[in-house]
Amino acid sequence: MTSPELVPLPGGDPDPVAAHLARSRAAGRGWVNLAPVGDDDDPVTRHRSVPGAIFGSVSGRGPQRPRVTWTPPEPRRRNVRPGAIGIEHPAGARVVPRLADAGWPVPAGWRVAQDHALRGLVVEVPPDDPGGDVAALRWAVAAARVLAPDTAGGDWVAEIHTG
Repeated sequence: MTSPELVPLPGGDPDPVAAHLARSRAAGRGWVNLAPVGDDDDPVTRHRSVPGAIFGSVSGRGPQRPRVTWTPPEPRRRNVRPGAIGIEHPAGARVVPRLADAGWPVPAGWRVAQDHALRGLVVEVPPDDPGGDVAALRWAVAAARVLAPDTAGGDWVAEIHTG
């Protein structure tokens, strides 16, 4: 397995990964993780401590520093599995109403697949969503900032996995 390519995202803007999103969508595989840059400059290791990764969170909440994951739609034999946006965050369960109250509702046509305290928020994005993949990531970064305001500001970094 190859190491992920790291791409800086000044201000959290996902535009620098647009070409990768298009390639991943065309291939129907791969994924992108986005995380805010912090004191620990390795986005892979700063997300969770080793004990937390092995035993899970003892607090019953997600990580302090949020992480956004994008996966493309996946062609299947009879249909297309929707793409997905996942947000791991420390805000607890049932964050969909909190996002709506903050002005970042889940976009129309998207389906909430999971809203869990520890595993985070997962929404399915239809393959033909008119907003596009970069806009979906832009929404997810804004939502992560709502859910983890102390740690999600400033610059972000993307981990590009070709899968």
